[in-house]
Amino acid sequence: AARLEADVQRYTIHWVFDENRTYEQWLTDLMPHYIADIQVTDEGKLALIPDAVTRIEPGRIMAQLDARVDVEAEAPEAAVEWDLDLRNLVNAVTVRYQYSWSRQDFMAEQTFINTRSRALYGQELTRELFLPGIRTSTHLSTWVALFFERYAFLPAVVRFPLRTTRYLVLMPSAYHTLSWRWGPEPNGNGWTNRQVKVLNTAVEMSHGQMHVEGY
Repeated sequence: AARLEADVQRYTIHWVFDENRTYEQWLTDLMPHYIADIQVTDEGKLALIPDAVTRIEPGRIMAQLDARVDVEAEAPEAAVEWDLDLRNLVNAVTVRYQYSWSRQDFMAEQTFINTRSRALYGQELTRELFLPGIRTSTHLSTWVALFFERYAFLPAVVRFPLRTTRYLVLMPSAYHTLSWRWGPEPNGNGWTNRQVKVLNTAVEMSHGQMHVEGY
């Protein structure tokens, strides 16, 4: 599935394996060239799940949650916690790519700015990135679009307790939707079926509850 997604996105990567290193060490260098999640399946296999700009696979949306109904608290909507750390937000990137192993230097550089994010947050939050394996501007443009999807409009990280453990399928990298009238949005209208990506979960079997953290 990851290979098919890479073909659809027209990813191309060029790399020189010039050292005797472990698979883990090579993957640490290679995976930043793709905006993707990495997880271990129940069968103990490594799974790569590339992001897509315009769609989330329906099978990854594991629950439809409503804060008024599903959150465990006397005042459920008030029990949803959120925070936004601008240190994790990026709306301007300069990317160096097309590395030449023979010259030991990058052959191309481009700067991208997300003007909507810059206007919303009132400042330019910059980062310099190095992607030696990216060879084409098409791959780079797709990569930057996905990067901005994650980081240019970083939604609040939300944390909340659920009334039940029936949502054990909400594992990291899965998605659920959340309707929450106090959800932080620039338009002030709250969240209606907002897609939330799960970061962490914790289960309290003795209380029949689970805690979910996502963004």
